[in-house]
Amino acid sequence: MNTSNPDSVRATSEEWARRQKANVRLGYVFGAIAFALFLLALWKYRPL
Repeated sequence: MNTSNPDSVRATSEEWARRQKANVRLGYVFGAIAFALFLLALWKYRPL
């Protein structure tokens, strides 16, 4: 299944740079959430 529209305007290099920057930021956000969950798990299951 091809969902791309051949009549659509191609994205410029500036658009791709903006998308890449947004994707990197999103990766950092999800990485921070995963790290916070890891620390929470360590705190919850710490030995007494």
